[in-house]
Order: sequence, then structure tokens, then C-alpha cells
Amino acid sequence: VDEGKAKLAEYAADLCSQYVEPMALAIIKIKHASGTVTDRDLRLADFPQRAIEAVHERAAALANEMSDGKPFSVEFVGASNHEVAA
Repeated sequence: VDEGKAKLAEYAADLCSQYVEPMALAIIKIKHASGTVTDRDLRLADFPQRAIEAVHERAAALANEMSDGKPFSVEFVGASNHEVAA
């Protein structure tokens, strides 16, 4: 049972980490276009809500690194689960 949980956690971590770089690039593009980045913007860019929640901080940090330290963040606009297509 513990081995199964560990493998599932590893799989989830690997899956979410696949979103970090593409999300960082999307954050840069969205910020350039509109001045702010929300979770809604990222959903419209085809990122699943669960991935946004899991990696938005890492993606924003990577966006900062990619852009020579310009500050990036993701603002959550309070979407309810029934509004999110997964």
C-alpha cells in the first residue's frame, strides 16, 4: 500500500512538473499582453485548474528567472469548481 502511494505521488509530481516551463512561458506572454495574470487566463491557455493550483508558484518563479527577475505572479479570481473544465 505504501509503495503504491509513493508511486502515485511520484507520478503526480512528474505530471505537474511537466506544466512548469510551458506555464512560465504563458505567464510571460499573458503579462506582456494584459499586465496581469490570473488563473482564468491560464485556464484559457488550456492549463487544467489542478495543474495551475499545483505549480503556479514554481511557474511564476521560473518566469521571473527567464525574464531577468521581473516579478511575475498569478492572481486567483475565485473560480468555483463547477466553472472549471478539467
